[in-house]
Amino acid sequence: MTEQIILESSRIILKEMKSSDAEMVVEMRSRPEVYRFFRSPHPITLQEHMEWFSNSYLKNDSRVEFVAVEKENAEPIGLFGIRKLDQCQGMERAEVSYLLKPAAQGKGYAGEAVLLLLQLAKEKWNVQKVIAEVHEDNAASIALAERLRFEKKGQKGKFFVFEKEVF
Repeated sequence: MTEQIILESSRIILKEMKSSDAEMVVEMRSRPEVYRFFRSPHPITLQEHMEWFSNSYLKNDSRVEFVAVEKENAEPIGLFGIRKLDQCQGMERAEVSYLLKPAAQGKGYAGEAVLLLLQLAKEKWNVQKVIAEVHEDNAASIALAERLRFEKKGQKGKFFVFEKEVF
């Protein structure tokens, strides 16, 4: 892994995930109200996370995962990620993912963070198109994608595929 990436908006800081974040990440991802929207809906263990972090994340330069913290109190409020995908129709593409603690929802933080990710994808990988795959029952994430002007392009199983051009 190279130098840690840090992104900032007026109210939040996205700090690239580190191994020292493991317990907090596991706690956030293991809440039933959160993991029920995942492709593999189950609470993760610390060992499972650390294996993914060491054997997958640290060896993958086409993905960046972040912990979001509020600037005001440095409280972790969510997890956000951007992953470069293969080209499609001559366009560089990426996929965005997000998870926000329930107490931080409805305050605009997720929108701020996703916009930072879109900017990073454009600058780092020259991405022109970003997708988000959102569980069909996740009304808050669907609303976020629509608010950020992602267009619903289809469905893969229980997941809507949203797309946004970022020229």
